[in-house]
Amino acid sequence: MCRLPEVQSHCMLTCGGSCCVDDDIFEFPMIWGDNQQRCEFITKNTKQLWKRRQTYCEGNGNGNGATETDSEKIRSMCPNACNLTCDETGKPVLVPTTSPPPPNNPKPPTNNNNNNNGRPNILLILADDVGTGDVYTMDKVQMPNLNALMGKGIKFTDAHSTPLCAPSRYMLLSGNYPHRGRNPNGTWNMIQGDTNQFMDGQVSIAQVLKESGGYDTFMAGKYHIGGRVPLKPGAVLNKNNLLSDDGHDWNNQPLFDGPQDIGFGKSYMTDEGIQGGPYSWFRNGYLEGRDEVVTWQVGDHVTASGGTSIILNSNEGVASWDSTLYNQILVKETEEFMEEHLQKRPGDPMFMYVALGSVHEPHSPPVSYIDGQPVAGVHETGHLDLLAEMDMVVGSLVDMIEKKQLAEDTIIIFASDNGGLGKRLGSDEYGHDSNGILRGAKGTIYEGGSRIPMIMRHDGTIPPNETSDSLVGLSDVYATVCDIAGVNIPNGSSAVDSISFANIMSSSYGSNTNASKARDSFMAFDLELAIVQAESLRMGKYKLIRKYKRRSYQQSQSSLWDVKNELYDLDKDIGETNDLINDPKLVGMVAEMVGKLRRDGPCPKDPSGSYAGRYSQFCKRNVFPWLDQNGL
Repeated sequence: MCRLPEVQSHCMLTCGGSCCVDDDIFEFPMIWGDNQQRCEFITKNTKQLWKRRQTYCEGNGNGNGATETDSEKIRSMCPNACNLTCDETGKPVLVPTTSPPPPNNPKPPTNNNNNNNGRPNILLILADDVGTGDVYTMDKVQMPNLNALMGKGIKFTDAHSTPLCAPSRYMLLSGNYPHRGRNPNGTWNMIQGDTNQFMDGQVSIAQVLKESGGYDTFMAGKYHIGGRVPLKPGAVLNKNNLLSDDGHDWNNQPLFDGPQDIGFGKSYMTDEGIQGGPYSWFRNGYLEGRDEVVTWQVGDHVTASGGTSIILNSNEGVASWDSTLYNQILVKETEEFMEEHLQKRPGDPMFMYVALGSVHEPHSPPVSYIDGQPVAGVHETGHLDLLAEMDMVVGSLVDMIEKKQLAEDTIIIFASDNGGLGKRLGSDEYGHDSNGILRGAKGTIYEGGSRIPMIMRHDGTIPPNETSDSLVGLSDVYATVCDIAGVNIPNGSSAVDSISFANIMSSSYGSNTNASKARDSFMAFDLELAIVQAESLRMGKYKLIRKYKRRSYQQSQSSLWDVKNELYDLDKDIGETNDLINDPKLVGMVAEMVGKLRRDGPCPKDPSGSYAGRYSQFCKRNVFPWLDQNGL
């Protein structure tokens, strides 16, 4: 009955309930990939319900969702899923969907003895572009606070991430390699006009801790995993005027897929840290300073604090933007969150994720720190000054924990998103090497691009002054934290590449791992403009690197791609100087490593060349079909 045209035109929906149920055979195309979905797709995941209604029922053809024509068809065939309602005349109308408020989460019983129901607080500090040479060597900049953190905890000398910052942040928060997210090399900002890097059904570490562990969750600093500008009905995304365009509904709606939508109860963040616009802060997803939007031009700008704020890319922002004060703002916000938490939820554990601006470009150190210590101009470069300020920030955050006598109830984690800066940006002209003896730097497939400093402290549980050479990944923080907090990792597509190393730090932790080393392999990928430049696989002490270079049209007659393999024994050659790829004794192992890279990488081997799935086009325009055709 409901599919009859005369019924549909007069009786799509009534105010007392549905006259016509969703069409159970109608299918519509996904906005990415080639898959088709039925109406039930919109409603089957309650956490994604609001987002899917916006994407498919309210699309306007601006790149964020379905076209207006497709959305009209979806609404007519899926009235219940699209949540149509009736106006005064009984005509079905669309009610625009807004981002839901943070969900009510179960809390563990409040304890009078302030022990967080046995779960520790977690302070996670993520530095930006800081290498092992910056932290473990301390040749040009003394870091008393990080030194003290290592002295009271454990440092990992074989910790790894991916070579670039946006994909690494998804790794940390999702427990997955970057290619398991929406884009194979990460989602970088809201200008992409897409949702964030998390796929439907993937759950962040913050959300797990909040919903399953009763944690009070907080994020401050650089978000850098994407999001979507809230639009008024019928509006189109204006990438040149993200903050001022009248069609962008910042007055009433938050950034979609912002921190508040992935489990952070409170947040104070910027889209891209200090490196790119919009140069503004968002509190719980809502834009601050909507009435003071200006356009910041490339260059140096003297600020009210007396410092020199640097803009690398022209973009809109708020008039009060000051890149020199970025890290100090994070300290202030974290302190305010902690104070409020201890007043309102003293029996619940805290999860605090602080994503620093240091030491990503631009290098614009403040005149002085919070306590009056001079910062700018103390060292030879702004890069070195920011390393010193980073240490001061760590000191302030740790001091908050200690002053509240929470050191035995808090695990403190310090890590970097990727390897350190190289050459001029890394102050090498003054004898400093951000990556020590490692080859390469941020953005490269070599150890200098992926090996990161990682330190953990938990007084009374982690023995002091420990060093571990276990192979661990930034993605492993997810499973490790869940292990320590006694929270189950959700089934499905979250934490797929996360292995707990809790018991490496202390026998008091965890039961999910029993080996002396948490993992024996780790992959990294170097992508530029969606083209795979190189990939690597660490397996035991050996590291295989595969470099790919597309030949020019004139060269391509004999071979479309140049492929170069390199192999290093990192136990003997951490600087990656002695290539073992031609060692006949290692041929079998290399073949095994190549196979693993293809099986677990973004484009599993597919001799048919179809590469089904959301990365189909990405795989086809990269080296992978050619590798399969040539048995490589």
